[in-house]
Amino acid sequence: MEPDDATFLRAFESCSLPRSEWTHRAHLRMAYLYLCDFPDAEELLPVIRRRIQTYNTANRNRSGYHETITAAYLYFVADRLRHRRSPDFAGFERENADLFAPGGAVLLQYYRGETLFSPEARARFISPDRTPLPQTKIQAV
Repeated sequence: MEPDDATFLRAFESCSLPRSEWTHRAHLRMAYLYLCDFPDAEELLPVIRRRIQTYNTANRNRSGYHETITAAYLYFVADRLRHRRSPDFAGFERENADLFAPGGAVLLQYYRGETLFSPEARARFISPDRTPLPQTKIQAV
C-alpha cells in the first residue's frame, strides 16, 4: 500500500525513501505536494533542487539530478495544478497521464533530444528549443 502524502514527504525529506521507490512518479508526487502548499514554481525550484540533491547524495546517486528536466516538470505540474479538477494526487495523475508517460515524451514536444539530454542541460536549465514552455517564469541558473 502506498504511504499517505505526509509519510511520503517525510521519507523523501529524511532520505529514508528507498531508492527503488524514487521513481519518475515519485518526483512528480513530490512536486505536486510541494506546489499544493507553495504554488510559485520559480521560488520553489531552489528548494526542490536542494532536496533532490540531498536525497541523491544520501543514497549514493551521483548522476541522478538533471536541472532542465527537474525545472520543466516542476513548471508543468504548477501549470496543470492551475486547471486541476481532482482534489488529490491520484486524480491529478489520471488527468495528466502525459506527464507520467515513460521516456519523457512530453518534454520532447519542447526540446530536441540532443538538447535535453546534453551535459549542459543536466547542469543548468536550458530553455526549450522546439517550442516555449507555456508561461514559464523559470530562469536559467
